[in-house]
Amino acid sequence: MELFDSHSHLNDEAFAGDVAEVVARAEAAGVRTVVVPGYDLLSSERAVELAQGFDTLYAAVGIHPHEAASADDAAMDRIRELARGAGGPGNVRSRQTIITIIPQDVKVFERHRPGQELNLP
Repeated sequence: MELFDSHSHLNDEAFAGDVAEVVARAEAAGVRTVVVPGYDLLSSERAVELAQGFDTLYAAVGIHPHEAASADDAAMDRIRELARGAGGPGNVRSRQTIITIIPQDVKVFERHRPGQELNLP
């Protein structure tokens, strides 16, 4: 049986130094795909970094509603870059990007629509 982990915060500091071991255990248990969601700019960058290093991992980049107020235009530009695959070979350009922006209010929503701009789910 092949398994899919749709939400694993391997980008959290609690997993620093243990990611390779965690991924190996997951693969041994039949997990073939793991989505690592970003919830702010830093965690999104880390999710992309992890996805570049492991075939099993996919990055989800975006801003969680709890972090939306702190996401300025520069942060959103960087989220767009991550979604487009900026950063070199092995990045999220083709198959490793899912973009999720969940606004906390209409004003924030108007600023945070890169998924629509980039034709991503």
